[in-house]
Amino acid sequence: MDGPFEEESSPWEIASVEVNEIGLLTEDEIKQATAMDAQLTKVTDALETSFWPKDLKRFEALRDDLTLRDGIVVKTGTTVIPEALRQKTLQIAHEGHPSTAKFKRILRQRVWWPGMARDAEAWGKSCEICVTNGRPERPTPMERVFASASVWETVAIDFNGPYTKFNSILILVIVDYRSRYVIAKPVPSTSFENTRSVLEEVFDREGYPKHIKSDKGPPFNGEGYKDHCREHDILTIFSTPLYPQQNGLELK
Repeated sequence: MDGPFEEESSPWEIASVEVNEIGLLTEDEIKQATAMDAQLTKVTDALETSFWPKDLKRFEALRDDLTLRDGIVVKTGTTVIPEALRQKTLQIAHEGHPSTAKFKRILRQRVWWPGMARDAEAWGKSCEICVTNGRPERPTPMERVFASASVWETVAIDFNGPYTKFNSILILVIVDYRSRYVIAKPVPSTSFENTRSVLEEVFDREGYPKHIKSDKGPPFNGEGYKDHCREHDILTIFSTPLYPQQNGLELK
């Protein structure tokens, strides 16, 4: 049984979406590395004195977005990672081997350093697992879901998160295609047991839909989810992997 959510969590933690054991960068670790980083030491001095040396032009251009918080350089809510921790940061964010776009998005949500996008692309290209798997096959032609004839006939479900500030919880979002009615429930993981618990709670109250549309990620790719839908006479519809635009709603 899952324990209660911990609402107290370090804002400097970085976690990837797919992994079970979350990798972290701690506040103390970043603070110590920042104090030893030659470039960020200069940035710290510049923030305090407003004098920017010529070799800090990239940082000076962002000076209005930069602040110093207890020994850590912050850029509009994201942590500026010292050079010594950048490889570790890339490794943590790349757990689960997300696509390049998703990999960059995971990083941008929490951290920043000059050239981060370029470093992320290079990391992805050097990953043997990603290279072995290769590019995804060309997707099947996109089929848009038309507005249902009645409310709660077709719903879409997906996960949002994780939110590392709240112990890496995720939000399971259920949207009715007809009314745009949204239900969002926190879950500690993407396991089918957590998903089924939310679906049963919502569907017992709202009624069972005829169709559920989702991607093929966990837990929607397992037999447990398919059996659950068959048990309640729900038709499952899957969008093409890596092409979330196929979930678009077209009105007629």
